[in-house]
Amino acid sequence: MVAATSAQLPTTIEEADVVIVGARLAGVATAVPLARAGLRVVVLDKVRFPSDTLSTHAMVPSGVQELLLMGALDRVLALGPAKPRYLAVNDGGVSFRERFREYQGIDFGLCIPRDQLDVLLVDTAREAGVDVREHCNVEDVVWKGDRAAGVRYRISGQADDIHELHAEVVVGADGRRSRTAAALGVWEPYRGSKNLRGFAFRYIDDPVGVENQSAYEIFRADTNMALVLPSCPAGRATVVHMCDARDIPRFRAA
Repeated sequence: MVAATSAQLPTTIEEADVVIVGARLAGVATAVPLARAGLRVVVLDKVRFPSDTLSTHAMVPSGVQELLLMGALDRVLALGPAKPRYLAVNDGGVSFRERFREYQGIDFGLCIPRDQLDVLLVDTAREAGVDVREHCNVEDVVWKGDRAAGVRYRISGQADDIHELHAEVVVGADGRRSRTAAALGVWEPYRGSKNLRGFAFRYIDDPVGVENQSAYEIFRADTNMALVLPSCPAGRATVVHMCDARDIPRFRAA
């Protein structure tokens, strides 16, 4: 990120209590309770929702409970998702099936594609009083001494206008390659070495049928692993394949 020059003075300067970069799961989950506490919260995201993102998006009961606390669960259940209550693992000759432990009244998981889930979370945040702004590309952090005191951003399609948003707290919720964290000098790689593993997924009509979508299933053979996750709407599934990274071009080609 590069600080604005004298020729790039902000078009507008605003004030908020909290600015959050990223309006997906982490950003919205942070924003909603802060807004309910009476703070002015602005969330900026570079995309326009609905928007997909790479993710297995499978939640166990404790994750579903977070949707309930956030106020988003009714919206999500209205999509008609499968509600698996078991985890089944198959590893060669070893197989087991266990029911999820109930968590604060929730005993099922959910696997909602992100282009469906995230737009509902954004709607929930706005209902809670959060100012969610889409198509906003954050370019730099505003500093006050040695403290982050806001961000500078541009709105897509308005390249000549720089907006400056000052806040008491700046939160980077923009993913594991967070530009916000990099600008603050606190970004570190998730791991120090490459794991040489590949990850591919697709959505399918589940051949077991709606009535049998009761479990998240994990299959392992040699060095490969596959997951079958009942998804949304019920009758659909997310199938994930984890393999040697050298196999990924074959998936792309097909």
